[in-house]
Amino acid sequence: SIVTSNSGSEPGADIQITVGTLNLDGSTITTETLGDGNGGNLTADVGTLSLTNSAAINSNNFSVGTDLNGDGVADVFGVGGNVTVEGLAGTGSAAESVTLNIGATLTTQTFGPGKSGDVQISAARVGLDGAFINTYTYGLGNGGGVELNAGTLTIENFSQILTQTLFGGGVGGDVV
Repeated sequence: SIVTSNSGSEPGADIQITVGTLNLDGSTITTETLGDGNGGNLTADVGTLSLTNSAAINSNNFSVGTDLNGDGVADVFGVGGNVTVEGLAGTGSAAESVTLNIGATLTTQTFGPGKSGDVQISAARVGLDGAFINTYTYGLGNGGGVELNAGTLTIENFSQILTQTLFGGGVGGDVV
């Protein structure tokens, strides 16, 4: 597993992966913020990405915020990092294929007043088979959006692409 975690007011570390083929089998890559700093962004510039057997790429925002003026409302809080999957050439390019299988997840989520990160995937082929792309908000923060640019999209066996608000006043993100 690869994890970056921030518990202070400074931004969390970004994760940048550039590789022809990235296969995760039951492993995780996670960026998270536990304090008032923003979570790190995760960018995978790949030819192919394969997640299987409950492998996960996560961006988590656990920031509860800090009330600076005593009014009971968080004035300073972290926001979750973004997750971007694109081609080897970087920004504006598309991966050949992105596949998530057998319980694999790609998730951004927030548990406090800060917004969760966005998910952006650009690939010629995207396939989900018993897998999930999610953005969640469990608190007052808004959920991130999902932007999927694919030549071919296959969704099978109860797979989902979902933005959702659970237990709070936040608003789920858009799926485009």
